[in-house]
Amino acid sequence: MSQMKASGGTRALEIILGLIAIIIGALILIFPSFSIATVTFLLGIALLLVGIFRFGWGLVSRNISGGSRAAAIIIGLIAIGIAIAVLAFPLLAAATVIIIISIAVLIYGIGRIAIGATAPISGGLRGLLIRTGLLMVILSIIVIVYPGLGIAFLAVLLSIAFLIIGIESIVAGATGTRYAPQVPTSATLNP
Repeated sequence: MSQMKASGGTRALEIILGLIAIIIGALILIFPSFSIATVTFLLGIALLLVGIFRFGWGLVSRNISGGSRAAAIIIGLIAIGIAIAVLAFPLLAAATVIIIISIAVLIYGIGRIAIGATAPISGGLRGLLIRTGLLMVILSIIVIVYPGLGIAFLAVLLSIAFLIIGIESIVAGATGTRYAPQVPTSATLNP
C-alpha cells in the first residue's frame, strides 16, 4: 500500500461529501420507512419507463413477427401495471421484495442444515453449517411473519453503510492522505 497526498480542494470535497453521507445515514436511521419508500419509488419509476418503452416498441416495430410484437405489448402493459402498483404502495412493494428474499434465505438455510447433517465433513464444520443454517431459518421466518422488521433491518444496514462512508471520507479529507494499492511496475516485476 502506498500513501497518496490530496490537494486542498480534494480534501475539502471529501469532507463535504463525508458530512453529506453522515447526514443521509442519520436520516435513514431516523426515518427508515421513508428511505425504503424512496428507493422503492425510484425503482417503480424505472419499471414504468421500461414498461412504456416495451409497449411502444411493440406498437411501432414492423420488422418483427406479430407474436413478438404482441409479447412486447403484453410485457409492457404488465410492467406498467406493476409500476403503478409499486408507485401507489411503495412500502407494500418493499415488504413483498423482502418476503421473497426471506423465502430464498429460508431455503438456503435449510440447505445448509441438510449439508451439515449429511455431508462427510469434520464435526466443527458440520456444527457451523447447522448453526448458521438454523440462524438463517429463524431470521427468515421472523422476517416473513413480520416484514416490517426486514424493512427496518435493511434501513439500519443502509444507514450504517452511509455513516461508515462518511466517516472514512472525512478522515481522508482531514488528514489529506488516502491509501491506495501499489501498481506493479516493470522494476517491481523484474528485480
